[in-house]
Amino acid sequence: MKNNIKVIITGSSGFLGKKLFDKFYRNKNYKVYKFNKSNGQDLRNYSKSNSYIKKINPDLIIHCAAYVGGIQFVKKNAVKVFEDNMKMSLNITKIVATNKIKKFINIMPNCAYPSKYDKYFEDNWWDGKIHESVLVYGMSRKIIETACFAFQQKYSFQSLHLVLPNLYGPGDHFSPIRSHALGGIITKIVDAKINDIPKVEIWGSGKPIREWLYIDDAAEIILKIAKKNNFLKNNEIINIGTDQGISIKNLSEKIRKISKYKGKLIYNKKMIDGSKIKILSSVKIKKYYNWSPKTKLDNGLLKTIKYYLKIKDK
Repeated sequence: MKNNIKVIITGSSGFLGKKLFDKFYRNKNYKVYKFNKSNGQDLRNYSKSNSYIKKINPDLIIHCAAYVGGIQFVKKNAVKVFEDNMKMSLNITKIVATNKIKKFINIMPNCAYPSKYDKYFEDNWWDGKIHESVLVYGMSRKIIETACFAFQQKYSFQSLHLVLPNLYGPGDHFSPIRSHALGGIITKIVDAKINDIPKVEIWGSGKPIREWLYIDDAAEIILKIAKKNNFLKNNEIINIGTDQGISIKNLSEKIRKISKYKGKLIYNKKMIDGSKIKILSSVKIKKYYNWSPKTKLDNGLLKTIKYYLKIKDK
């Protein structure tokens, strides 16, 4: 592998983007560049984004930028979520293609899969509708695969779409509205324990099953994939899956046990559940890269809870 491979990470101030930036920064083979609004870049603005990326002329772009939150956040902000992500999706694809950037890794959410399946296999990517509760976000991100296909009819570049489950770990969002379920549940339960609150409300029935991947495990496999000179197939979908899920109720009980909270958990069934089950198949990622995550859920939860306790009053 040659040295000084130039990498741009969009959304580099976000949860995954920040972790990826750190991983690449520590690797002597890469020269990594930030791309985020706090650093002056806004992917919704095509002209300014194109000028910035063209000047750097990277070998690889990893696209993590997104405007998203929990299921209630997406519901309340549907138009902005759809518009902002559509702009970013089309702009980044056009910039990659027209600037002849060799490799493009696009990070996809698992909610872009058809909701009718209990387990998501890559061959079923287009076989059905996205769940209504996440349609505006899922489709505005899913469109990147089609955009790459379109631009590859005219331009030569390699694209790869990595579908991730829900991520968690130190550095995550803990706002009940902006976070995924895990971060919000940690916030509620830990705060209730500290403040001697006798019960905690968990949104939804607790029945939906979700898959969770520790942030360091996600960043490590993305770095491993990026090291390959060429992708095995162009514009391919690959799940970064664990093949395992846990119900929101059982997840909440784990968090309660680790936090040593003695109060009651009350499930508010008036709140949206979303899809009944979301689990990614890991067959392809194991076959291609011999990968499985290192961090067990209980250990990851413990680290995440300790992190939240450390930063909660800052």
